[in-house]
Amino acid sequence: MDKIMFNDKYGLTDAVLGRQKTMTRRKSALYMTGQIVAIAQDYKTILESEYLPSALETEVCRLVRSKHRGTTNKMFVKGEYMPHHIRILSCKFQHLQDITNEECLKEGIMPYYDGPNGDDGLHQIVGYTFVGGHLYIYDSAKEAFASLINKLNGKGYWESNPRVFAYEFELIN
Repeated sequence: MDKIMFNDKYGLTDAVLGRQKTMTRRKSALYMTGQIVAIAQDYKTILESEYLPSALETEVCRLVRSKHRGTTNKMFVKGEYMPHHIRILSCKFQHLQDITNEECLKEGIMPYYDGPNGDDGLHQIVGYTFVGGHLYIYDSAKEAFASLINKLNGKGYWESNPRVFAYEFELIN
């Protein structure tokens, strides 16, 4: 089974698992509409935070005990051992800077409110931010996304405006 990796430093795996992130942009065409893809997590994290079916838990425990490279590095895990999956809903090819404000929010960009939270309807959005590192507030969702994408792919990536594959997905488990 194919797997997909999201950056943990900026909280993107957690954002997917919490359903705050439902889009991703990639340099290559890796997935097809309708495809189910495993969300990569290292084996140690899975064992510490997940309830696993016994057969899967036995195998993951065996891998951790053997000090498999996937114990602490999700690059080396097997998709079939992952407890969470997404389904690819759509894919489009576009320039990076053609992202809409709505799509920025689907990429995990969050509104920042002028109070503790915006749930009570009394607080107003004063900017946008993303998880990970220092809290920076940006004037627009696009500006926050541009900063995040440069952190993920290197300085100047946003400005180079490459063509990317934009995948929309849903968490299925």
